[in-house]
Amino acid sequence: MLLLLFVTILIFYKIYDIIIIENEERGIVMFTKGMIAIATNIVKNLDLPREFGCDEETGDFEDYTLVSDQLPCDIDINIDNGISKLVLIPKDMPFVIKIPFNGMHYHEYEYDEENDEYTECRDEFYPFTVHPDYCDFEMELVQQAQDRGFEQFVLDTICFYVDKNGRNYYLQEKATPSRYSYGVPPKEISEHSKEVAASMSKAYCRCDEKWRASVVECYGENMWITFVDWNAMNGLGMLDDMHGGNYGYREDGTPVLIDISGFDDN
Repeated sequence: MLLLLFVTILIFYKIYDIIIIENEERGIVMFTKGMIAIATNIVKNLDLPREFGCDEETGDFEDYTLVSDQLPCDIDINIDNGISKLVLIPKDMPFVIKIPFNGMHYHEYEYDEENDEYTECRDEFYPFTVHPDYCDFEMELVQQAQDRGFEQFVLDTICFYVDKNGRNYYLQEKATPSRYSYGVPPKEISEHSKEVAASMSKAYCRCDEKWRASVVECYGENMWITFVDWNAMNGLGMLDDMHGGNYGYREDGTPVLIDISGFDDN
């Protein structure tokens, strides 16, 4: 019987080409060899600037063209960014690639009276000091959440590639941010879940009411409250940066937190 089980497991991993990435700190995360190969092919030719980050005031990343010009032409890839990382989103793939910023650009302008315009007089780059790699910090928080039974709220994340300059690249399960979720099939939400979600304080849960109702419906009110309390008691900051890009839905419509690293380098 044990031999049969062993053979069945071997056949499963052979057919589905599964790779297990395991160590004592991270536990077990599964991705396919094919996914990792595709992701590696996407990033292997990237030569990113040493001072890699967005604008402090606007949050805009100014080098989209620099990145897009180095990506493979045969894969349709969207590019997005947050304050602490760049995200490559390959179309029709079940994953995204996160690339950590290592700081922010600070611009100063002075008024040119002769031409009646503001011109840039200083562009300085300030490295992150609290978390030099927010993707690594996010991966650590994901593992903590999974270890404590909150795996339904977070997305599997691994570091899959390190470039010649020592920059880490991360693979994460794909989900749709709430602000883009109009195409996600809605889950049936009971009136009770809607009422519970409406009663939640915004200070307690800053996510929108529709998402909160989905959480209550799929996972139960007590599980969510326990998760929020655990986050607060440990000072993890997971829920301090919950805008519409940092929470959303898996492909099947179940609610999930997309980016839980927060931001502490102010």
